[in-house]
Amino acid sequence: MLRGKFRPAWVILAITVCEALAYPNIARDASMVLDSPNFPAPALEGTAAPGKRAFESLKCDFSHGLAYIDPTAVNIDHLRDEKDAYCLARAGNCARLSYLNDSSIWFCNYNLDHISTKCENLIKPAQTVYQSCQIASQYTYGYLRSKIWNGTESEVDYYLLIGPELLA
Repeated sequence: MLRGKFRPAWVILAITVCEALAYPNIARDASMVLDSPNFPAPALEGTAAPGKRAFESLKCDFSHGLAYIDPTAVNIDHLRDEKDAYCLARAGNCARLSYLNDSSIWFCNYNLDHISTKCENLIKPAQTVYQSCQIASQYTYGYLRSKIWNGTESEVDYYLLIGPELLA
């Protein structure tokens, strides 16, 4: 009689264990993960194939759109406010970490596994793109390719992009 009542709990436990084994570097406490929508990653020039080392590089490229300077500064401040949370980019996707007035910060993952890192690790790269790629004191744009710690597992390639609300 009791066996039927415990069956759903065992299924949930089994799924949780399998997920933890498949993705050991992803924060489990949902309150610690920044709730960011993920979108399919656009083609970026120079994206490294999975397993290939990407060296840090900055590309001031507006082919994916422009962001306004003032809202982008607010978006970077939002990352500072969420510095203790984890930013998550699903495999083959870009997570929109912050958005204001058609200006966004994107955390892009071209790898085969998810990336989970402290949001504070993305503040300096966002500032680098913001400060280095500006047009007429009104727009900022571009992306940075580098490596970042995926949880505590290993370093992985990632891209941080500053651009519009939706990527083309």
